This record gives sequence, structure tokens and C-alpha cells, in this order.
Amino acid sequence: MLKIIGVFVVGCCLYFAYWILDGKGDRALYSTAKKAVKVVDNTEATRTLSTEAPTVTPPTSTAAAPDAATKPNLGSATPTAGGKRIALVIGNAGYKTNPLRNPKNDADDFSKALSGLGFSVINVRDGNLQQMRAAVRQFGDQLLSSDVGLVYYSGHGVEVKGKNYFIPVNADIQHEDEAADQSLDVASILEKMGTAKKSVNILIVDACRDNPFPKAYRSGARGLASMEAPSGTIIAYSTSPGKVAMDGNGKNSPYTRNLIKAMEVPNRPVEIVFKEVRRTVQQETNNAQTPWENTSLSGDFYFKVQNN
Repeated sequence: MLKIIGVFVVGCCLYFAYWILDGKGDRALYSTAKKAVKVVDNTEATRTLSTEAPTVTPPTSTAAAPDAATKPNLGSATPTAGGKRIALVIGNAGYKTNPLRNPKNDADDFSKALSGLGFSVINVRDGNLQQMRAAVRQFGDQLLSSDVGLVYYSGHGVEVKGKNYFIPVNADIQHEDEAADQSLDVASILEKMGTAKKSVNILIVDACRDNPFPKAYRSGARGLASMEAPSGTIIAYSTSPGKVAMDGNGKNSPYTRNLIKAMEVPNRPVEIVFKEVRRTVQQETNNAQTPWENTSLSGDFYFKVQNN
């Protein structure tokens, strides 16, 4: 009996000892596993940080603001580079009386320059009165749906009783009082600009060559009279009121040649363009010719805009 009890006790002790050792093993295994899990968790966290760090969104930069302030205003309120541009370019040279050498060259080169600057150009060369009037009407119609309007005239022009006229190549003016009937009244161009009510209109007059019909004029007037610029308009003359402009010894007149160069400089306001032309023409002609402008521009305009 005692033997049986002793065997039972020994068996229980062995079972108890096994249970204890096994539990410790489980606890040790659990502890090891728990530590391993922590290591894995830390490793995954490290991987997550190193992966996300390069994709952090940087702060919004304002460094471009000063540069933008130096560029011309391209807003829709004042058309510049983005606006629709229409131009009328007239060059009259083939007069029966006192023909000119350069107006057709001037008009061709100026028209080409305008086309490169985004203008749609209506061209007239050696136009008669009917052709010139039709072109002004066409210009006025297209200006209604455009943002910027420009008219350039190179040829003979006269002033009669305070009014300026562009002379067609077929004009037959025998008396001073016939100029209004035989020529294009410059006021008709300004009226088209006024009707369209655009904020930028430009009239360029390289027409102050000497009077081709001196015997028909009793007043002996030379050059053109100053004209009042309607709202939103700049009128640029190749010389000052009452003075005569040079036709030039080269391919172009001094005025048109320098105007084309000045227009091609990017980001230059139109007022500065004409100021530069005045300076260079005065220099070339030893102050014999001084370009002139009347302006009531209400918007900004740049012939050429370049965004760096």
C-alpha cells in the first residue's frame, strides 16, 4: 500500500515538475515572441518614416511674386499680349505729282513686323480714295470684335483749315478747297476708333512729307496739324506739328525704321517705345525731325510680351 502511495506521489511530483517546466518554457517562448514582435513593430515603423519623408508637401512658395510684379499686366481688363489685334497699314508712294520712294517699303516692313507681333493686318498699297475708304470701313468693322486697333499710314498728307488728310495716289487737287473731296479725312479713322470704344487704339502717321500740291495751296501750310486723341487713343506723328518728315535715303524712313526696332524690344510699354523712337530719330537727323505724340490711353499696351 505504501509502495502504491509512494509511486502515486512520485508520479504527481513528476507531473507537477513537468507542468512547471513546461509553463516556464511557454512563458519564455511567449517572452521571446513578444520581444520579436516589438522588434518587428519598430522595424516597420522605421520603414514607414523613411518612405514618407520625401513626399512631405513643402510650404507654398512666394518667391515668384517679385518676378511676377516686374512683368506686364496680362489681365483681360487691359489687353496686351493676349488680346485680339487688328491693324490697317497703308503705304502710298506712286503719286503722279511728287512721287515718294519709301512709303511702300515702310508699309511692307511695318506690316510684316505687326504680323509677327500678333496683329491681323489689312494692307493697302498705292491706294485710291475708294480703296482707302473701304479699308477704313473694314478696319472699323473688325475693331468692334477686337481688343486693340492700330492704323499706320505712310505717304503724303496735308493739313487744310486745321484738318488733316491722307492723299490717295490718284488725287487731282487743283485748289485747296478740293482736298476734303479728293483725300481721306484722318478724322474718319479716329471716329471708327471712338465708335468701337476700346481701351487701346494707336494711330501712327508717317505722312508729314512736304505738300505734293504746293501751287494749289494759298496758305503755304507745311506738315500736319495736331489732332486731339479720343479716349483710349495714342496718335504718333513722325515729326512735330507743322514740320516736314524725311523720306529717308535708305530703304525706310528714319521714323519707321526706328519704330520697327523699338517695337521688337519685349516688355516695353508703348509710351516708352515712342519715346525711344523720338530719341533715335532726333539723333539721326541732328534734331531736324522730332517725332511727336498725343495720348489719352487708359490701358497698358506692349507690342511684344516675353515671359521669362
